[in-house]
Amino acid sequence: MGTVLRKVGQFELIKNELMGTFQVINRFVMENTKDKGVSYNFGVDTKDNLILCDINTFITNCKQCAGNDLAAAWEGKTENLKKSIKTIKKNLVNHAKKRGLSENFGQASVRNLSDEHDLLKLTYGTSQQRKMAKLINEFDEWCMNYSIS
Repeated sequence: MGTVLRKVGQFELIKNELMGTFQVINRFVMENTKDKGVSYNFGVDTKDNLILCDINTFITNCKQCAGNDLAAAWEGKTENLKKSIKTIKKNLVNHAKKRGLSENFGQASVRNLSDEHDLLKLTYGTSQQRKMAKLINEFDEWCMNYSIS
């Protein structure tokens, strides 16, 4: 995408080498939504202001430029988790049909999801994070109660 000139948390000031302009990116929002988290292109004056300002001003300005729609980002992250669980369930069912059930059916997948998404943080986080924790816990219950019918 470009060269990172300054990074604070999820915010990055980027130089677009092709166009010779600059942008601010909110990595968290950009990675979890389809069309949010990237600012408009701007010139050297705005870039210089962002380079020289203190951290709090940088974050405030980045939120204004690139947006900070965390609700949309968490919604995107939740949708990605739902898709992952659906795919894992399908693979587990196919595996069970071919090889039968084992004592710890699906527990490796549950552990991987729990570790990947930090289940403990999700459990005590925002309402959107608790939804994600609930999805992982429901998947765990599904694994424990699954039977070949």
